Amino acid sequence: MRIVHRLGALAAGEASIAIAAASLRRDAAFDAARRALERVKREAPIWKLERYADGSSSWREEERWRLR
Repeated sequence: MRIVHRLGALAAGEASIAIAAASLRRDAAFDAARRALERVKREAPIWKLERYADGSSSWREEERWRLR
């Protein structure tokens, strides 16, 4: 498995993370990639600063997700 996360400002809709997983079974690879993404979102100290058209900004609160 390989995970790459971008740093810096991103435009709306741009990808911030890429996860590649391989397995003999497609479902297992998809499940591993989904679990990796949820773990990154839960554990990595990545904070999101949202900037709005009116010039204001706010830090987005941490999202809580549960692994299946």
